[in-house]
Amino acid sequence: MCFANAVLQALVHCAPFAALVVRLGAGAGAGQRPVGGLLGATGAFVREFMEEKQGGKEANVNANGKEGNGKGKGRAEREREREEEEEEREAFVPTGVYDALKGTKRFDHMRGGHQEDAEEFLGFFLDTLEEELLALPAPTVVEAEEPVEAQDGWLEVGRKNRAVVTRTIKAAESPISRIFGGKFRSTLRAAGQKDSVIVEDWRALRLDIQRDAIHTIQDALAFIAHPQAVQMGTVTASQQILIAALPPVLVLHVKRFYYDATAGVVKLAKRVAFGPELEIGSDVLAPTATVRKPVRYKLFAGASLVPFQLPQEC
Repeated sequence: MCFANAVLQALVHCAPFAALVVRLGAGAGAGQRPVGGLLGATGAFVREFMEEKQGGKEANVNANGKEGNGKGKGRAEREREREEEEEEREAFVPTGVYDALKGTKRFDHMRGGHQEDAEEFLGFFLDTLEEELLALPAPTVVEAEEPVEAQDGWLEVGRKNRAVVTRTIKAAESPISRIFGGKFRSTLRAAGQKDSVIVEDWRALRLDIQRDAIHTIQDALAFIAHPQAVQMGTVTASQQILIAALPPVLVLHVKRFYYDATAGVVKLAKRVAFGPELEIGSDVLAPTATVRKPVRYKLFAGASLVPFQLPQEC
């Protein structure tokens, strides 16, 4: 279950997510019972993890003085002692979360010790939490809305006063979508026809790194906005995807598998560089985006089967 552990390690360090599941796991308000299922198990896991982490910090302070920096000790020695303390601790196993997963059918194929995809597990995990959140009584989930499959299209005026047919495909809104959810604006243009726009939700930005010119996460992000040729019968149209809304917590999925007509499914092991901060520039933001200025994100976690090292600034 290393793929699951990698995801859980990232989630416990995601402050908005951790605060949400701990609050709901303990009961959202006065007189309300703690929730059960995966949501309750996750809340208990995060709460226990935080308590153990805090206990480790207090032990370090007691051993090294008020500042916890070990008077008279060099940095290398303090680091060595910290590593020894970490090794002596018992492994932190999220048994309650594993037990809760057993009761959910979508996780059936992830049992038996098989290696699975961490991004797929994250998607299933958040889907399950979202379903449980939406099933809670209304006072518990603040401002949750009913799912809306799609709204009828409407006309809007685009650039050069061209009529644009816009359609929104909207999933259920929940505390999970408010943390991780963004929106794409996909525009299809064909000569002699009205532009067709679809606005839809996403929870992770999937980045194509197959092209030789892509060496960094920034390169892959810029490629999202490149217009792509689309064949519509005898007419060749162009499709451009831009970001209409960004989430508070951004999840990036680097696509390392692609299909080759000769070799079949191929794994791409190329290294893709990234830094401690990521800027989403205005070049990939839609004209109607909720934010028009570049947005900066700070990296706090990563998971990969390809060896990599987080930047020292993280």
